[in-house]
Amino acid sequence: MYYKEERIDLDKHFIILGDFNCGTYEPLNEFIGNEAFSYDKDGLGNTYIVYDDKDNILMYYTLRANSILWQGEYIPLVELSRFAVQHEYQRKGHGNRCFFTNILKKVLDVRERIGVAGMLVFAETPEALSFYNSIGFEDFGIYDREGKNEMLITDDGFNDKCHVLILGVQDENIEELTALLES
Repeated sequence: MYYKEERIDLDKHFIILGDFNCGTYEPLNEFIGNEAFSYDKDGLGNTYIVYDDKDNILMYYTLRANSILWQGEYIPLVELSRFAVQHEYQRKGHGNRCFFTNILKKVLDVRERIGVAGMLVFAETPEALSFYNSIGFEDFGIYDREGKNEMLITDDGFNDKCHVLILGVQDENIEELTALLES
């Protein structure tokens, strides 16, 4: 299946995004309908709409800069702050394919220009945790605002007790990730 994507645009996408539904996890449905446009306009994250070859909206995702403080060192990361697949297209490989052909490609392009050690994502549901683990993210534990996990992360209003997951894009991972991207 062919995927095309566009950066979110208020004039073009406002009406068609009102019907987006990824299922039972309402914060992702609410974000794309209510917050994504201002989030993008204010420079808080870039949101992309992904279509199939018939111009049906399959999914959307939002990328932004972030970092963690880990063992006394700030580690620059690209955060996948939102990633949602339209309900009827879930569990058919579309999320995996989009991740490797669209999202990871952008992160590797950024890595060529500025220092980025990897990707960061917060998994709030068991389904999200399973998906991110299946594509190579490592679970760094549960985020705790009291600092018990010894990580300092720029907070974007995600829920306490989310799993913090990281996918490294260091040189030793690049060949493997590039092969996945090209497959």
